Amino acid sequence: MPTRLERLHKAADLQISSLLVPGRPVERRVLKERLDLCHVGFWLRIGSAFLPGDERLKAMAEVIFELQMADGGWNCRIRNYPNTTHSSFNTTFNVLEGLREAVRAGVVERARFEAAESRALEFMLAHRLYKSDKTGAVVEERMTHLTFPSYWHYTVLRGLDYMRTTRYINDARLKDAIELVESKQKPNGRWTVEKRIPGITFFDMEKPGSESRWNTLRALRVLNSRQQASSPC
Repeated sequence: MPTRLERLHKAADLQISSLLVPGRPVERRVLKERLDLCHVGFWLRIGSAFLPGDERLKAMAEVIFELQMADGGWNCRIRNYPNTTHSSFNTTFNVLEGLREAVRAGVVERARFEAAESRALEFMLAHRLYKSDKTGAVVEERMTHLTFPSYWHYTVLRGLDYMRTTRYINDARLKDAIELVESKQKPNGRWTVEKRIPGITFFDMEKPGSESRWNTLRALRVLNSRQQASSPC
């Protein structure tokens, strides 16, 4: 294994071991009470990528499945506010991305994941990815911005980039989100970085206001996937 990957392996192990001691049974209560659900999703994603044989990952996945809400998604608020009933867009995608990596690593059975994923994506589609399912109003303006990287924040483009890998990419309920992304394309065919997400930035991959390779790539692959899904065989 290259040294670079050994270092990543060690870093992933150190992160997870900061709360879950290697070789000891994992107490799910600890995951529920000491970590926001978003972080459980992050740890599962990182661990599945670099520590796929680690038994602690299965406990993380079980907690995620257990905490899926009745409306189909997930919400970090449930740790401090157990009566929370409405899912969070942020948490839902942080968790889905972790579970998807766990499937690739063989930590989670695909059929079980797909059942949970289907419920979660139906929740998102009911909201047109960024709107209230009751009033049709935009939930938060920042979700419409072309930001990258996303960190833990949900954006419409992040949601679409996930949807393109699923059978829902051609769902009619994505029309508003698709049109939003298309409206932001520049005359030269590219997309920009519109905003910077608050928080510590160690270095700028791309400067706000400039043309963005990452946003252009993500937008194009979303539009291409939708076009391919709608094309007759």
